[in-house]
Amino acid sequence: MKIILSRKGFDSSYGEMASPILADGSMLSFPIPLKNHGIEYDNLLVSGVDTATTLDKLICQLNPKYKWSQGKTAHLDPYLSWNNPSMHPAFGQADAPLTHLESNGVVEGSIFLFFGWFRQAERTNNNEIKFVRNAPDIHVIYGYLEVDEILDTKNISRPVLQYHPHVKDPYMHDKLFIASKEFSHDKTCLGSGTFKYNQTLQLTKHNQPNRTLWELPECFKDVSITYHPSKDSNVFKSADIGQEFIVSEDKAVQNWAINLIRDSERSASWISPTLNS
Repeated sequence: MKIILSRKGFDSSYGEMASPILADGSMLSFPIPLKNHGIEYDNLLVSGVDTATTLDKLICQLNPKYKWSQGKTAHLDPYLSWNNPSMHPAFGQADAPLTHLESNGVVEGSIFLFFGWFRQAERTNNNEIKFVRNAPDIHVIYGYLEVDEILDTKNISRPVLQYHPHVKDPYMHDKLFIASKEFSHDKTCLGSGTFKYNQTLQLTKHNQPNRTLWELPECFKDVSITYHPSKDSNVFKSADIGQEFIVSEDKAVQNWAINLIRDSERSASWISPTLNS
């Protein structure tokens, strides 16, 4: 069973701001902007934040000077929520990153742990959500997906997968990693989901101003991680470039991932298309 640390959401190149950790601990990973394809940000509804709002409005609350230079359409991937019965959770990949996954043995039963750039946010007196002043920028694991099937996007006809950008874009010839309905290691958990923040999900070393400097559990000491030729079990420098970091098979790391999924509280907030999108 492969464990993959997968960097997703707004970053310093796409979006250029952190995603928020809400007051209840829910983490909303903002899908990256891509011009001329995807779903309009004003057609993405953010639910579970006291009152529903569209994603473009939430972004502008957090950053009133936000520039839409990269376009106002979002690449909604991965989609991890089970709140919309017309959308089955899935993650798509293509080109060199897909080759990297395939050549490193990522198959059915593998587990993606999705991480990204986050900051703590709060609701203000005028009912807007703003970043907490001086809150640190951190890398946090915000969600997961256990792979049930891997499908070629050219052959997908299932209605519950038609929303996905790797299916909708006719120029993409890539694959979808489909979430299992139940987590095979604990049937009380779903096969994908998002978390509420807790310290065990934080990768960035505490009180460390550089979010790419991580403090990994001891079980990572003797394993290899793709794109990382050397590491230290106490302070680990995460690669600046790369999407999927695949951990060599190790029982202790597998147990760490399973327990992380089993024990972390689930988020009640999610992003999904509105009915008119």
